[in-house]
Amino acid sequence: MFNMKKIIDIYDWLTEQPGETSKRHAEELEKLIFEDLTFREKILQSYERHKDTTDTAD
Repeated sequence: MFNMKKIIDIYDWLTEQPGETSKRHAEELEKLIFEDLTFREKILQSYERHKDTTDTAD
């Protein structure tokens, strides 16, 4: 995983640009950002489940 700040900045910049091409690129980037956030959430949920099972095993 990587820092999303720069990617979100690029997304913001693309959405401010005129023309359909930059808007399409922004839409695709938005999908990638969403997928990354979903993946991060799944990792956190998995970590929490694992943490809960190891805490009760002690």
